[in-house]
Amino acid sequence: MKLAPFICAAPWLFVFVLLNSSPARAQQFSAVPDESFDYDDTVGADVSPGCSATLSLDQIVLREQQTGTIVPGGVSGSFTPASVTVSDWHNPAATFHLHATLAADVPVGTGKTYSIDAYVGETTCAGGYNSDSAVISVPGFLIQRPLVSMQRAIPVNNDFEVAVSGDTAGLIYGNVSITAQGANNSPAADANGGIPTTGGTLSAPFNLFSVPADVYTSMIATWTVPAHTLSVAIDVGYGVARPVQFSIPSETYQSAAFPLASPWNVAGIIRYSQYNTPTESACSGTPATAYLVESSRNCTFSQTTLDSKFMSQVVLNGTGISLNNGILKYIGSNCGFPIQWPTGATKQNTFLKASVVAGSCNSELTGGQSVATADNPATNGTCGKGLGLVNTSNVTVYNKTIQDWCPGCSTGFNGTRGHIDSYSSVTACTPSGVGDLGNFWTVHNN
Repeated sequence: MKLAPFICAAPWLFVFVLLNSSPARAQQFSAVPDESFDYDDTVGADVSPGCSATLSLDQIVLREQQTGTIVPGGVSGSFTPASVTVSDWHNPAATFHLHATLAADVPVGTGKTYSIDAYVGETTCAGGYNSDSAVISVPGFLIQRPLVSMQRAIPVNNDFEVAVSGDTAGLIYGNVSITAQGANNSPAADANGGIPTTGGTLSAPFNLFSVPADVYTSMIATWTVPAHTLSVAIDVGYGVARPVQFSIPSETYQSAAFPLASPWNVAGIIRYSQYNTPTESACSGTPATAYLVESSRNCTFSQTTLDSKFMSQVVLNGTGISLNNGILKYIGSNCGFPIQWPTGATKQNTFLKASVVAGSCNSELTGGQSVATADNPATNGTCGKGLGLVNTSNVTVYNKTIQDWCPGCSTGFNGTRGHIDSYSSVTACTPSGVGDLGNFWTVHNN
């Protein structure tokens, strides 16, 4: 008997095995509700010498083997050819191709054994009809089809959980993974450490350095079952159980898309340099004439002396801590026309007094937490937004807050996607005394 394989795709997985007279020749195929399967078989007729008989499909039923109960409407089918007439009384047999379809709502339970019984009707030359002359019976074991679903997705914590359920007998296994759905990318993560599983609730963290920059909005879980063999003892009649090897086909089960509570906005791998507030006491320049403005409202100028290197660093970084005059800020566009500046006062040596060290967002900078981005946060609405920095060990080592602007940070470094300057409270005259943080995978936390 020749069997035809097919793809399963419904809530219950039936695995049927066709048993011949010799167990060693057993062949098998699998089917699911609302799916079809095909096989060929040869049946014979009781034909008297000199007579003929016409064989055709009388009925096809799905029967629960333990009780013998027929499942109403459980299966339908047809023969090809629809009928065959035989007349050779030495070998009155015909070969049929059976096409059977299981109903979509078969009411079955896990662990039961069933048979699909096709009854062959026989019309003899004498006009008689016998519907019990031959039965093609295919016994099988039911495995509930697995269900795959996302249970939890908290990207900011790299906390993703997926559940595989349905096959309570634990007879089939496979690899579970999740896929993040972004605008341009679909990175995947293995659940259960990449070890095949028979099901359960599994954690599936991403290797975050492999997640490219994108905005991800949903997750999909997948269970990939490889082709494998399992042994199941089935009832082959008269209370006799026989172990049968079932070949489970390679199959992929997928969950519905699981929407994230908020988009997972991944910036990718970013280079982090550090900047500080230049401290005059750490500078080694020469004394130079400088001008101070008490307030941008009255623009009253006073002359003083500051370290030359300190002044250049304040112009570069925006703010500095002087030795005798407190916190000073780069004058920038303050006190412009028509304010009359003293002779010798320029934007390179004129500074505004300040009460705190603040960035372009006009909020006080905090060492180890505040960062400056290439786009001005004061104009693009990102002031106060958080960033999570993850190292190559998949550990979040810093949580930063956008509070300042770094016009020189517009390009990446050593293959990174961008450059962000992290504020440090280290006392130094120049950032070279602070050092870089390095490269980190970065995600927007809010």
